[in-house]
Order: sequence, then structure tokens, then C-alpha cells
Amino acid sequence: MPDNAVVMEPAATESRPTASLADARDRLQFILLQTLVTIVLCYQLLFSAETVVSTEVKEFIILGLLLFIAGVMFLPARLWENGWPVVGLVLGDTAITTAIIYLSGNAGSSLYLTYFLVMLIGAFAPSLKQMIGLSVILCAAYGAVLYLDSLVTGSLSEGRLLGITVLLIMAVFYGATTETVRREQQKKDGLLEQINTLKRIEAELQTQSGQDWLTGLANRRRFDEMFRQEWNRARRDETSLGVLMVDIDYFKSYNDTYGHQAGDTCLQQVAKAIGEVVSRPGDLPARYGGEEFVVVLPQTDATGAAIVAEKMRVRVEALRIQHASSQVSNRVTISVGVAAMVPPEKSEPAVLIAAADQALYRAKREGRNRVRSQGEESVGKKV
Repeated sequence: MPDNAVVMEPAATESRPTASLADARDRLQFILLQTLVTIVLCYQLLFSAETVVSTEVKEFIILGLLLFIAGVMFLPARLWENGWPVVGLVLGDTAITTAIIYLSGNAGSSLYLTYFLVMLIGAFAPSLKQMIGLSVILCAAYGAVLYLDSLVTGSLSEGRLLGITVLLIMAVFYGATTETVRREQQKKDGLLEQINTLKRIEAELQTQSGQDWLTGLANRRRFDEMFRQEWNRARRDETSLGVLMVDIDYFKSYNDTYGHQAGDTCLQQVAKAIGEVVSRPGDLPARYGGEEFVVVLPQTDATGAAIVAEKMRVRVEALRIQHASSQVSNRVTISVGVAAMVPPEKSEPAVLIAAADQALYRAKREGRNRVRSQGEESVGKKV
């Protein structure tokens, strides 16, 4: 790794990862909780016999609640990224819940359980301190309602007071658990990001070095550079230049049957076999893209290139890699297109690649698992 490559360690920050609300699934959970709170509050307003407000006021409040939840549902995802809207919503829920309990004239009802739902919404707050702070506010709000109710009734329910204690305990426990889980997830995400970064750096370094990251052969960039050099040399020296285009037969079916990991292993084995056949110092085997390979054979005519191609085909088939979904064999096989020419003046290397590609297409059309050479119509001097 180069000296200037910096690997960032996952920072242990006090803030919890709030990106979860930018995730569609977590945002849906949040909206469902908020919707449930809204439904409970609307039900209390509609069916409480002791409500001290008029029907018109109740309908106005319910309409406001429905518009509120609609606004939450259509809030842009980017606004959730910092987590602060959660704090505002929890404070709003607390105020609305407290007001409706008070207006319903029924502080001793089970509506206080709504505070537990609001506490779950508070779990999406940016930090553990904020979540506990919101829970304290929830408890204080309900305590105030109980106190005002006691002034009217002259009694204070010990069971309801116990609910405040339970709410605080649950808030601390749930908050601490959520904090631990999310910190671990944050560390995991940080490590995965580092791994992906290292893989990208490795791929970039291999690209710069001219090596394919998977097979170890030359990559497309190096092939293009070397092929042009060999083309110019062959044209200058008036020598033949051979090219082989190699394709693994029914490789997509192989991936679909055995999985991409097995597909990568297959590519590596085939690449190794190709490299073993192409052994001269000036020859260059490369990965052309996907399951395609290309081989440059300097000072090689069509006959010599075809001999190399057939050795390559036999070597790959001898690997005996199982391929149950192939239509030509129960093993992995290759098709090879061969082309060779003495480069004409004022010509481009693409003509030789095109000739080899046409020969490869012909090998596939005639049944695959075979070697075919360029036809008489190929551009350049036939050798």
C-alpha cells in the first residue's frame, strides 16, 4: 500500500448513528409508531365520555393530528439524517398526549400507556442522553397530569405513580440496549467500509500495475498498451502478429448454477491454464472482460496461433471443472477465435481484434468447444 494511503479507524463517538432513519425500513417503523400514537389519541378524543371540549374542537384537533402524521409520512428522507426532527416530534407528541389526557378529564385512564409508545419513538433520537432526557420529560408531563387530577379528585393513585418509575426504568434499559446495538452496528459498518476501501485501493493499484485483480493475468489496460506496441513492431519489421480471443462456454449459466464465488474460482483456473500454455517471454495473455480472455502472440502466423489455441482448449477441458448446465459438455470448455496478419501500412490494431472476434463468433455458431481461424475476408495480409 502506498505511503499516502490512509486507513480511517472507526471513531467511537458519543452520537449514535442516526442514518437508520435514512433507511426506508427504519423510517417505516418510525412512521408506524407515530401513526399508532395518533390513532390512540384520536380514539380517546372521539370516545371519551368525559371530554371537556366541544365536538367542533375535537374534530379540529383530530384533523390536525391527521395532517401532522401525513406531514411526517411525506417528510424528505434527507431531513432525517441528523436525527433532530425526532426530538421535535417526541416533544410534540408529549405535549399533545398530555393535553388530550387532561382535556379528556381522565388522567387515571390507560391512555398513559401512550407515553410508552412515544418513548419508543424517542429511541431514534441522536444520542442516548437525548433519549433519556426525552423520557424524563415524558415522565414529568404525566406526573403533572396526575398532580392536576389529584387536585380535583383529592386522591393520587399509587399504581399510576409506579407507572412513572417503570417508564424511567424502561427508558434507561431500552436506551442502553439500543445504544449498544447501534454502536456495534456502527463499528461493523466502519469495518466494512474500510474493507471496501482497501479493496478499491487494491484494485486501483493492480490497474496501475497492469494486473487483473482476480486472475492475475494482464488487465485490459495493459493489454491495449502492449498490443499497440506489438502491432507497431510487427508492422515495422513486417512480421506476423497473432491474436487469440477466448471465451468460456455458457459461463453465465455456470454462474447461475454454482454461484458467483464458484464463477470467480473457475475464471482463476481457466486463466492459470491459459498462462501455462502461453509460455514464451513475448506472449501476453490477458483478461479482456468478464469471461473473455485475449492472447497476443508476436511473430506467430495463423497456423502457429491455431496450434497454441488448440493446446489451450485441451488444457482447459482437462481441468475437468464440472458444468452441468453447459450444452456442449459436462465440463467447462472454451471457444477460441484465431487471427494473424502482417499489419498493413496505415492500419489500426482494431482490425486484428475484429478478425479474431469474428473467428470466435464462428466457433460459437458452429457449436462451441472448438478453435476457428479468421476467414479469407479478413483485413490485412493473410499468413
